[in-house]
Amino acid sequence: MIQTTLHPAPRRSTGFRRRFFPLAVLGLASVVGVPSALAQDEAPLNRREVSRAIDIAEDHLDDAERALRDEDAEAAQAAFSQAGGLFLRVLQDHPYRRDIRMRLGRIYLHFEEWENVASTFEEALMTDPPTEEEDIDGWAFENVEDAEEILEAWTAVTSAYGMLENDLKVIEAGQKVIELNPNPPASTFVAIGSSMARQGQFEEASSMARRALEVEPNSAMAHSTLGQAAAAGGDLDEAEASFQRAVELDPNTARAHAGLADIYYSREDFQAAVDAASAALSLNDQLTAAYGIRGLANNALGNSAEAQGDLSMAVTVNPDDPAANLAFAQVYEALENRGQATSYYRKVTTLANSPPASRVTAHVALGRFAIENLNYDEAVNHMNEAVAADPNSEEAKAGLGMASHASAKAKRQAQDVAGALAAAQAASAADPDNPVYQVEHGIALILNQQVADAVPVLEAGVPNFPADGNMDDLAVGHWALGQAYMASQNFAGAETQFSEATQKMDSWGAPFQMLAWAHTAQIAYGPCRLKDAAFGERMQAAGVGCPASDADYERVAAAAAQYERAVALGVQDPVLAERIAVLQEVRNQVAE
Repeated sequence: MIQTTLHPAPRRSTGFRRRFFPLAVLGLASVVGVPSALAQDEAPLNRREVSRAIDIAEDHLDDAERALRDEDAEAAQAAFSQAGGLFLRVLQDHPYRRDIRMRLGRIYLHFEEWENVASTFEEALMTDPPTEEEDIDGWAFENVEDAEEILEAWTAVTSAYGMLENDLKVIEAGQKVIELNPNPPASTFVAIGSSMARQGQFEEASSMARRALEVEPNSAMAHSTLGQAAAAGGDLDEAEASFQRAVELDPNTARAHAGLADIYYSREDFQAAVDAASAALSLNDQLTAAYGIRGLANNALGNSAEAQGDLSMAVTVNPDDPAANLAFAQVYEALENRGQATSYYRKVTTLANSPPASRVTAHVALGRFAIENLNYDEAVNHMNEAVAADPNSEEAKAGLGMASHASAKAKRQAQDVAGALAAAQAASAADPDNPVYQVEHGIALILNQQVADAVPVLEAGVPNFPADGNMDDLAVGHWALGQAYMASQNFAGAETQFSEATQKMDSWGAPFQMLAWAHTAQIAYGPCRLKDAAFGERMQAAGVGCPASDADYERVAAAAAQYERAVALGVQDPVLAERIAVLQEVRNQVAE
């Protein structure tokens, strides 16, 4: 399921920092009256110039506030840009001025330059004070010590990372906000809860959403967050109810419409998913999750062109959105474009903000591709990465079992019996009750001479092997269990297993050979007199005597027939051949 995002999408501004920096340099050179070299950033500002620059920047901020009150957006933008440029110029020479970073961060916040908001406020909180050598003028160092300013900085960082959809940073910064203010606004709980839901922290996300509702019971965003947590935890009914409640409270809650689209897609109601996602995008055309859901739903409806268009928009609006990249990968896979699918799956695995569930899905897909390309070690590595991303993920465990099983078969066929056993053990550990993996594990144990350990594993797997499974593998399983029974002298049981093996794979000589051995092992011997004493020595060398009954002679005939079939299939066993030849000759040598 695509995880929806519940904070408002950022409005992409036009590069605030690129716009105002050159303007500020020119403004500072002309107004302050400092040397013209300042315009080329060649001379550091002295104490008087810094003070003057800050005073002018503050005047620009006052102008910006007046312009905002007068609803003159253009004048406000210009004034903010001038102030920001001046603050940047001061920081160029005096980077330890946290007070200036706080002021600059507020300007970035106005321009919705979220990356700059996050980095600037973080730097304000964490910049080290100057050394004695750096603070040569003896200026008083202005630290961010005021509790309200610290809270303001962490709140801004939380909001910025929320806009950037960096869940881990949102959770980290948001928890700092709660530490500083145990009763923050509902929006703080909403931001943290949304990020926790996407990161698979379902209970914590629900708790945050409920705390938001305690602050603001009719918060559509809080209900939407509660729906997101429920959906991420697999409770689609509760999720749908929460999203519907959010829409009732505020029909313009785009994230709730996107959440409903996600649920409809999970229920394979693809047209409803398209409609709900379209409703979300009509309210917020920057909503990458909605593009992703609509793209997947369109793909499921066979609308390939629309699907590609939606997913292209998703990764254009936010190239680092994990859900959008994952959706694009899945559509490309459905279109059998493995090259593009691989590229997007790999990107999902490298994005720092990818939730565990997305990482699992991407690594498992890459693991499947590796299996198809017979790159079993690579497949196992991807599946191990999936398990590391979420140790409790059934998808990851199933992927690891699948890759390990494929690796075990390949190593067995390459006669790497030790490697086959290690891989088979890994497959069984990933899914202990899977009979296919149990059979492969048992085969590997037999090949490694661990007969006693093999018997219970094979006895659990062979009878429960799926009817649509690989019959060649089941044939080898029967052969392996027959070998174990032969070792414990359960010859009747061995005969049954070898017979099953010949029926499952009649082109393999080894079961026919062992079936012949099982027949000879069950022959009973009685007393007899021989015509030729030398033949007695031959019987003794072959380890046989005189068959005791007609039924035993029938076993001799059956053994001969099975061995003849084994030879025809390329299996030679001189010891068995001699034993059968002696037993066939006994009747002619017995004295009447």
